[in-house]
Amino acid sequence: MEVTATVSDRSVDNGTEMTVSCTTSHNWKTCAWLYDGKKCQYEYAYHEGRNEWTYDKILCKSNFGDHTFVTPQGYHLGNSNKLCKITFKSVTYEGQYICEFQRCNQEETD
Repeated sequence: MEVTATVSDRSVDNGTEMTVSCTTSHNWKTCAWLYDGKKCQYEYAYHEGRNEWTYDKILCKSNFGDHTFVTPQGYHLGNSNKLCKITFKSVTYEGQYICEFQRCNQEETD
């Protein structure tokens, strides 16, 4: 599943903070944000040693930009993982921000 958000110069000023989010109807295993040829991907996984669900940054280009992944409420329970949300600290790109999901227990992006 792919979701696209378009940022124009009328909606966000360069250099300001911006939060983008996308949702899906199923729990996701990985969520990736893409813009201007840059990609950052997060994985939702259960860590047996720590006995908890976490989000891990698994792939993020060095020039992706300063950002924070926003953890949704209830994520630690393992059954409420349908939102992918990040905050860019300083927006410098005007264009499309694309969110891609990979569903839990599936190998193909859906």
